[in-house]
Amino acid sequence: VLSDLSSGINAEYGVLKMEEVVYGELHPAIASTLNNLADCVLEQGETAKAAVLFQRAMETNEIVFGRDHPDVARNLNNLGRTFKEMGDYDGAKSKLTTALQMKQKRYGEDHINLVPTLMNLGDLFNLTKQPN
Repeated sequence: VLSDLSSGINAEYGVLKMEEVVYGELHPAIASTLNNLADCVLEQGETAKAAVLFQRAMETNEIVFGRDHPDVARNLNNLGRTFKEMGDYDGAKSKLTTALQMKQKRYGEDHINLVPTLMNLGDLFNLTKQPN
């Protein structure tokens, strides 16, 4: 499995390089590839590298779509999940709370798109024994 994951990461880096040549550095396809790459790197336990990639994906999406776009909220959710894995619980809470607020503003209080962030917040609160 590890070699398959490593192959996937190498392939994603190759895709990223091609997309940067074709699109430049600010394009939604690049943000998506960065997000996918960060997920793979996080799966390997490289949390610091994943955080940098998720951050870059978020910054790209903010420039391309604006601060309130759902892809930015997804990137914040992923950053929060990564910070939790790194043991930065305050940072995780901040990112996840912001992501949840953005999603609630866009979708309302009872929408399926809130579930991943709510689950990550629940995991964080369970881990830190904090009340929600």
